[in-house]
Amino acid sequence: MDSRCVAKVSAKDFLKRRTQLNCFKLIRDEYYSIVTRPINKTITSFIEPENEPKNRYMDIPCWEHSRVVLDTLKDDRTTSTRIESIAHIALFTYFHHIIPHNTIN
Repeated sequence: MDSRCVAKVSAKDFLKRRTQLNCFKLIRDEYYSIVTRPINKTITSFIEPENEPKNRYMDIPCWEHSRVVLDTLKDDRTTSTRIESIAHIALFTYFHHIIPHNTIN
């Protein structure tokens, strides 16, 4: 099975599907077919109890293969993700520093 979650759909086909009575069931079924696929990557650091407060989302794991370890101050908070191409070549690393007075991140 193809591991990519991308499908090319023309605007005409999209609108045709959108007007079907079971449109939302189709979307739900497709969503669950994607999220229930077996994952062949590890999330060891993500599930460690000491890292739990650092995880932004509990349902979106930090994969080991793209995790970036940063040396920061104890009360500092920086998010980092390595961005890869489809061929799994590291293209660049995205850093996001949280501003202390920012209430909406």
